[in-house]
Amino acid sequence: MTSVISDKYAALGGPSGILGDPVSDEEIRADGRSHLRRYKNGSIYSLWTPVPSTPSEPLSVERAFAVQGPMHEKWKSLGFDAGLLGTVTTDERPFNDGVSRFHFFERGAIAWNATAGAQSAATGQADQRLAAIFASSVR
Repeated sequence: MTSVISDKYAALGGPSGILGDPVSDEEIRADGRSHLRRYKNGSIYSLWTPVPSTPSEPLSVERAFAVQGPMHEKWKSLGFDAGLLGTVTTDERPFNDGVSRFHFFERGAIAWNATAGAQSAATGQADQRLAAIFASSVR
C-alpha cells in the first residue's frame, strides 16, 4: 500500500537518500490527523489540512514533510509533535543567504546554520521576531 509518506520517502531517494532506512512502521499520531514514520536520519510526517472549498463541501488534503539532521534533533528535544512547536507544516526551506535553513511548525519554527546550530522560536513567544526574520530572509 502506498501513502504520501512512502511517496515522499521515495522522492527523497529511499534507503540511499538523506533519511536512510526506516526504523518504525507508519503510525497515527495522538491528534488523529497526522501520521509519522521514523527513519535512521529523520522523520516524515503527514498532515491532513483544509483547502479552499465551499461550506457544503469542505475538503482537506494530506501532505507529507520530512525533517532531518540538526533541526530534527532540535524538534526531538522539544517533544516532537506533542511538544512546544507541534507538527511540522513545511519541508526544509532556505534563507536568502543560501546557507541557513528552516522549517515552520504549527506553533513556531526551527532555523539552522553552521554557526548558530538549530534554534527554535515558538510563535506565541516570538511573533514579531519570527515575522521580522522570515519576512526579510525567506526566498
